Amino acid sequence: MTSLSASGYEAIAIPVTFPTGNLPGGKRSKLLQEKREFTRVEFETAIQVSTDQLSITSSRMRNISLGGLFVYTSEPVPKGAECVVNIELIGPTTLLRIRVEGEVVRVEEDGVAVRFTGMDTDSLIHLKHLVTINAADPEKIRREYFEDLLAIEPASGDS
Repeated sequence: MTSLSASGYEAIAIPVTFPTGNLPGGKRSKLLQEKREFTRVEFETAIQVSTDQLSITSSRMRNISLGGLFVYTSEPVPKGAECVVNIELIGPTTLLRIRVEGEVVRVEEDGVAVRFTGMDTDSLIHLKHLVTINAADPEKIRREYFEDLLAIEPASGDS
């Protein structure tokens, strides 16, 4: 799936759970070796979750991470439903939108948990920034982004 980025160029969808195979040199991503939980942060903004059957809008999230989010809703959303999530970031003079593809992985009485499955490059960068500035440990988010999400090992001497 491709979309038009904020800069006007076509952006290639990046699956959040990549890589799905072996890395160069026969290494395997940590995402393939273990179930990975990303650091969750609290954040509130306008959010829309759309499936083939419905579209819900909410301003309340329990939390968000590099790998997914929990949104409060009273609407019934089926577990396993593929969805598109639009998260609006409103600044003093601009409106940015993070657009991600996802899957509903858990349904609770007060909302749904969505695992991110893909997003364009602009959305990935905005999501990383959103989580980093709201995290108690921004360095941990950096490690999760590079080492776990992108499966890039730090250069020698980096932490």
